[in-house]
Amino acid sequence: MEKTTLFYLIILVPLLFAGSCKEDDISPDTLPPATQEGLNTFGCIIDGKNMLPKDYSGSIGGFPSKGLVAKYQSNESYVYFDIISRNGNNSYSYIYIYIPNIGNSGVFNFGRSNGNQGPLDSPPYPHALIIKQNPTKKRQVYYSYENSGQITISRFDEINTIVSGTFELKVLDIDNPTDTIKITSGRFDINWIEL
Repeated sequence: MEKTTLFYLIILVPLLFAGSCKEDDISPDTLPPATQEGLNTFGCIIDGKNMLPKDYSGSIGGFPSKGLVAKYQSNESYVYFDIISRNGNNSYSYIYIYIPNIGNSGVFNFGRSNGNQGPLDSPPYPHALIIKQNPTKKRQVYYSYENSGQITISRFDEINTIVSGTFELKVLDIDNPTDTIKITSGRFDINWIEL
């Protein structure tokens, strides 16, 4: 075998293996698949970064908190999600999504949020609120606005308490409306808690 051929084999073979390993590696930050089985999964991409729920410990001596909470009120037909992902050092992302008048599957447009994080005094249409906290920056709050995106409910099952779907939207900073965030590839498959 020629020295040149041997040289290329020594260089190329490890590169081929490295490339194939990367494709097969499963990162913990990979978004969950868009299922409809009530698997209690949620994921989306916020400005190019994966966001997944992460459980976290409360304050010293406090109880642990869930990264994903979903609740449904059957007599008023609304569902809402609280999703938080904490990264330690006082850094986190939080998403609140509220969907009123839900009774079956369908496509719903996001409207203007009034910043309310609960069913009382919430607008009578789907809306979202995003909070980003970075240790080097102040806490930023972003609201959905009129026709800022859509949420598609692909399964709404009151008997098995499952709501599944996908969403995409933009939100704007309430203090600086020119600062927007794009949320893409949103998906959820949730077995909710009845209020």
